[in-house]
Amino acid sequence: YLKIAMDVVFGKDNFLNELVWRRILGGKSDAGQYGRSSDRLLFYTKSDDYYFESPRLPEHDKEVIAKWYNQEDERGKYTQHKLTASGATKGDSGQAWREIAPTGHWVVPRLLTQRFERDTGQKLQGTVRERLETLAIAGYIDFSSSGKPSWRRYLSEANLPRIHDLWVDDGVKPIARTSKERIGYPTQKPLSLLERIVSASSEPGDVVFDPFCGCATTIEAAERLGRQWIGVDITIHAVRRVARLRLQDRLHLKEGEDYVIDGVPQNWEGAHHLWEQDPYQFQKWCVEQVEGFVNVKRTADEGIDGRIYFDMSGVNVLQSMALEVKGGENVGINAIRSLNSVLQFENIQMAGLIMLHDLGIRQAKNFKETMALAGDVEIDGKSYPKLQMLTVREILEGKRFDMPQPVGRTKSGYDSDLINHPISD
Repeated sequence: YLKIAMDVVFGKDNFLNELVWRRILGGKSDAGQYGRSSDRLLFYTKSDDYYFESPRLPEHDKEVIAKWYNQEDERGKYTQHKLTASGATKGDSGQAWREIAPTGHWVVPRLLTQRFERDTGQKLQGTVRERLETLAIAGYIDFSSSGKPSWRRYLSEANLPRIHDLWVDDGVKPIARTSKERIGYPTQKPLSLLERIVSASSEPGDVVFDPFCGCATTIEAAERLGRQWIGVDITIHAVRRVARLRLQDRLHLKEGEDYVIDGVPQNWEGAHHLWEQDPYQFQKWCVEQVEGFVNVKRTADEGIDGRIYFDMSGVNVLQSMALEVKGGENVGINAIRSLNSVLQFENIQMAGLIMLHDLGIRQAKNFKETMALAGDVEIDGKSYPKLQMLTVREILEGKRFDMPQPVGRTKSGYDSDLINHPISD
């Protein structure tokens, strides 16, 4: 189905290849069908004017070496090649040389010419047959018992094998479950896979664009290969996570110097615009700003928009602060009472309210007094208010909830288990 859509976008005449990448060894085999172990990549161009450099395997196939490069001299392993090509000619190359008529016509291989000139420091000149004679006298041509000439093509001179449309080699192996490269996205692709694609279809300095960048493997590949890049994702919290994990932690880039983030609120007006445009993305953005995890599925604690997790001595289960986000202008005192009821859940020690709009002086006083009625909670010898609130303006100024140090963060970003299983009790 996707190919039909791409035919419309790029034009069906600009479709060049369907590539098959072996995603996993084996594969899930459901009853009544074949196991699924591969993905498809569709290769399109926008016009006839495009860059392509065929990727190659890192080494020669051992079976090919054993079968063809099975002779060896002081220069290394070699195979015998003929000195003729198909197609008869009436010129010099089509005439007999050393009383042997060519099958087609005689040729002087470029590699053989380069080898002679490199070894002797002399320019190989003359007609085709004259050059062959010079090479023969100098010992660069072998003759069989019947007088048939050939030349030695060495393994060291052979180009590495081109990679075709079936990608099953070790250069693009799936990411191991314990790999440091894994950052928690279930559909994450290997960096080596994207490096192959970027290298084949662009040159250093070119711009690589990924309109569905997700965990930004394409961006990292482009950066490592010296390309410029643009990444787009519909979810703001994903963009911020990408900036932390990929750009800062893995690539050591600095925002504002090496890259810029656009479309993510940088001030109150930007946050307000996001609320008007997409309330759900505004909610995600608020939760992420305070190191929280967005509630992506309904649970028993319905109405909670996210949580901030933390450790508590003597308890093996992560504790949490529940978060509720309000973007509307008229937030009533009932929001506090509703949030207070959330504290009845045994794994919720605190609750926090995030509001887009600032409260008036009297309203702010009423909110704080009502929150104070919930009392405090003691965690590891320190007391914290059970109910708290922050405005977007305060968050942008750097203020955070008064609570223990949030967990779920590692040196490479958010803990993958929490990403894969957000808000899982």
